[in-house]
Amino acid sequence: MEQDHQIIRSRHLLGLGLCLLLVVSMLVAMMPQPGQAATATPTKRPTTIAATKTPTPKSSKTSKKPSMAVSFENNYITVDVANFPSLTNYYVRAEMGNMRVNQWFRLGRLRTNKNGTAQVTYRAPVKIREASMITVCVKNVMTDGALCQIASR
Repeated sequence: MEQDHQIIRSRHLLGLGLCLLLVVSMLVAMMPQPGQAATATPTKRPTTIAATKTPTPKSSKTSKKPSMAVSFENNYITVDVANFPSLTNYYVRAEMGNMRVNQWFRLGRLRTNKNGTAQVTYRAPVKIREASMITVCVKNVMTDGALCQIASR
């Protein structure tokens, strides 16, 4: 009987030792290796629009990147796009500041011509008329690819 207790106790201690060894090895694996810089991943709050995607042209003939220019004057917002896919529909949205507030206002739609360019002027929503800086995004209706531009008065 005493021998059975010793066997059970030794198995229990062996199990605890293995668990401890596993925990220690996991902690060592998570430590930075010599020569590696320790990096911390900053936490960001999610945004409602993917502002890093760029619309890709349908034709491989064009190697130019899509571009966008925005002007914000006298309560009007003018959006000018070039090198976009031809005959494509986009939503145009704006917000005060530089994508920190997350209160977007839909300005309207934009459709590119056969050359992939368009210029549209919208009346600024009342809530952003007094802003000194706005962010305007053009978002592809079909692919959700978006291109954003910050404009100031």
